[in-house]
Amino acid sequence: GAALPVSTTTDADVAANLAAATVSGSDDDPKDSEKCQVLLLDHLNINHEKGRHDALKAFYFDFLGCAVDPRKYENYLAGEKTVWANIGMHQFHLSEGKPDAQVFDGMITLIYDDLEGLMEKYNSYLDDDEIFAPLKETEFLVGMVDDMMLVTDPWGSQFCIIESDSPNEDRAVSTLELARFEMCIPLSFSK
Repeated sequence: GAALPVSTTTDADVAANLAAATVSGSDDDPKDSEKCQVLLLDHLNINHEKGRHDALKAFYFDFLGCAVDPRKYENYLAGEKTVWANIGMHQFHLSEGKPDAQVFDGMITLIYDDLEGLMEKYNSYLDDDEIFAPLKETEFLVGMVDDMMLVTDPWGSQFCIIESDSPNEDRAVSTLELARFEMCIPLSFSK
């Protein structure tokens, strides 16, 4: 098979990304979303099913094309503990659940240069390519709606994958096909 891409993100890069985030507003009403002006979300934590690094690798690395963060490469090779999947300047922190997986309550949007490569990978999955075998008998699902690819990860988290050859946010451009990471999070506040 092809060599797995390894990201060159460093701790200094992560610190610089965190410094770029800005939240404004006062402490008097934390529910006032009008006052929050977040510029960057560095990473998203999603727990995967304990003992299913095979499905994690098949989905995040083989299907989506994320790069393994070198700081967690040993865990990737061992097939245990937390793995970080890099997409441009953003990351998925993929910890083992205790024991169940976490399903993200929202939609994760990824932007690729084109969807052709993902469709080829999905066709390989349908043709029983061995690399995607761990995705069988999971929640993994792919569908097309207009120009969007809607994907469910092995545990039920939802992804919307769209195509753009000119993303608005060029700070997230990576050497992979992934150009930008966005999340649409339904917000609710309770006392």
